[in-house]
Amino acid sequence: DEDDEDDPSIPTTEWLVVVDASLKPPKRVGTLELTDHRPRHLAVRINDVKIRSEAIAPLALFATVDALVQRGYRRIAWRVLEPTDAALAEATGFALEGVLRKYCIEDGCSRDARLYSVLNTEWRERRPAIAARLDIVDAQLDAAWTLKDCCAPSTNMAKAARD
Repeated sequence: DEDDEDDPSIPTTEWLVVVDASLKPPKRVGTLELTDHRPRHLAVRINDVKIRSEAIAPLALFATVDALVQRGYRRIAWRVLEPTDAALAEATGFALEGVLRKYCIEDGCSRDARLYSVLNTEWRERRPAIAARLDIVDAQLDAAWTLKDCCAPSTNMAKAARD
């Protein structure tokens, strides 16, 4: 139904393109998928993080969470399968909410998923310590990693998923 796409109570999915603006010229370095986006409830779930550089991933995730909290979001969740994603979630201030046992089957084997989240109130308290631990200064965020300028929603979700 065409009216559904304007209904704020129906969750949506958006792909964010991560661009490293510190490179000349700026270069696309990955994507983040925001799914179960519920603006009415000020909540969103990160579903898929594909960033080519492990060094850039914490900064990109930090900037995304920071921008979402600044825009009034109260809850950002992330369901992860891979240990590297779990480590990234913990490094960027997400708290483990629980383990979804036998969440899916891959290559004939059951896999657990970990559910992480960060709340706006926690973010405001933890942000300075997380930024210090990741060696992030606000100038980096302002210059290279703002959601508005560097993580713009992709106009072609299929193209973003392929890259």
